[in-house]
Amino acid sequence: MPRKPKGPEFFVTFGQRYRQETHPVFPPAHPDGWLRVVGAADITQAREATFKTLGSQWSNIYADELHPETFPLGELGRLRANSLELRPTPREPERVAALLDQVRRSQDAVREYDQGREKVFDQFRAAVQDAAAAGASVASIAKALGQTGRARVYDLIYGRL
Repeated sequence: MPRKPKGPEFFVTFGQRYRQETHPVFPPAHPDGWLRVVGAADITQAREATFKTLGSQWSNIYADELHPETFPLGELGRLRANSLELRPTPREPERVAALLDQVRRSQDAVREYDQGREKVFDQFRAAVQDAAAAGASVASIAKALGQTGRARVYDLIYGRL
């Protein structure tokens, strides 16, 4: 049974350049799919949230749901307009689980960063970013790391650490 939206929803598309290039903020971005914006009162608020989150790295925003014939990849993720939380739509649950396991295993390697082992830390950060890009929620990554807060996970995902 299809879910009923609690309010208006908007749909953001991406340009053809993201067919070959990785989007700098939202790696799942692709011209054959869309990003669903929820929690916006109107298209202006949805556009503002999209600019705050993605900058100018997107193509169009629509108020009507897009057709799967035109956008065969469908929903790539969701953006909550009120919190600016950007979350990919999980496509491969098994892959997400494996990546979360990799995050758990590589967490100990982070401690080596303080000893000048930048390469190991980069691998850990990449594992967290890959899990997020595959659709793992920030909460599940934080749980995999044994943390209650999410700020460090956001910093890892967006390369601020």
